[in-house]
Amino acid sequence: MQVKRSEESARTYYAGLMACGSVWNCPVCAPKIQAIRSAEVRAAIEAWDGDVVLLTQTVPHSFRDELEPLLGAFTESLRHFKGARGYRTAQKRLGIAGSIRGLEVTDGANGWHPHAHTILFLNGRSVSRKSIHRELFKLWESATARAGFGELSPKAFDVQDAKHVKTYITKMGTEYQWGPEHELVRAHSKTGKGNSYTPFDLLRAYAAEPDDGRLLARFAEYATAFHGRRQLVWSDGLKKRLLGTDGLTDQQVADSIGKNDPVLAYITLAEWKTIRRYDLQGQVLQIVSEFGRSGLDHLLDHYTQTGAAPPPDPPPRPESGAAPATRLSTPAFWVDGQRHPPGVAHDWMNRVHEPGEVSTGFAKFPRPAQWRTCL
Repeated sequence: MQVKRSEESARTYYAGLMACGSVWNCPVCAPKIQAIRSAEVRAAIEAWDGDVVLLTQTVPHSFRDELEPLLGAFTESLRHFKGARGYRTAQKRLGIAGSIRGLEVTDGANGWHPHAHTILFLNGRSVSRKSIHRELFKLWESATARAGFGELSPKAFDVQDAKHVKTYITKMGTEYQWGPEHELVRAHSKTGKGNSYTPFDLLRAYAAEPDDGRLLARFAEYATAFHGRRQLVWSDGLKKRLLGTDGLTDQQVADSIGKNDPVLAYITLAEWKTIRRYDLQGQVLQIVSEFGRSGLDHLLDHYTQTGAAPPPDPPPRPESGAAPATRLSTPAFWVDGQRHPPGVAHDWMNRVHEPGEVSTGFAKFPRPAQWRTCL
């Protein structure tokens, strides 16, 4: 396996490890897949010479609803909506040539909130958003009723001009523009609005309150309900028509990222076992980035020659107003005859979260065992 540096972001990451390819649950694979998918959607919008509009569809829900049956009824509504004879009639009347639909869920005071964002590609003639809402809302109302939902509010079906969607979110403390392609493919990993949580928000919250098992329970419920589902659904033939190809699967995307990025260091299986034993994944990425292979050799020599013990369990969280927990001791690094302090603070919070933070760029979150293959 190797440590590589991304030519695009200049961050270091591991290559040659098995990738799980999960766009829903994995904070390492998800951004890789999302980057490719959002680029595909953006390219499709740019290649289209007609209008595009963005639909948002949702259903009634409450805090009593379990996600799996609620999601099942919601996706059933989506099937009824697109499969209705009235939809095919509306397609011709409104000039709908194709669509891309993205599935999303948030969690809040009213419980799970599944919804879908769909980009409609319209033929040359201009159609008002009011006309689209008037025709398609009736079909959505009928589809949700067939799936067992009650009375539907008109707010459950929104129509926007996708070329002028200007939604701003905050990520890593920096505000940046969020276009329609991101709304479709990065919704579950962005930051929620107000009191709503995206699935990865639940992990961020757990990082701040690791004793709150409810947060992990909610994420586990989400992971179970979305397992095996498709995040994006393109209408038949649209992707090949606009992009010239049907594209790669999520697994192929996760495996293909960074093939042309430069290699900073090679790591043997024995060395990787040492890195895993002492939980050094995060330190290795930063040390190799700063000092190359010589810095990695020094780090591994310290642990193999001195027989250093693995990092201890996290200390108890200090009470409010108490002094912070003491940092763990880490070795200095000698490169070209000069002494350097360790590149990564090795307190227990960083020891737990740094690998995920360095390799993905997401906010800090816990790192369950099932993600370790991607780190």
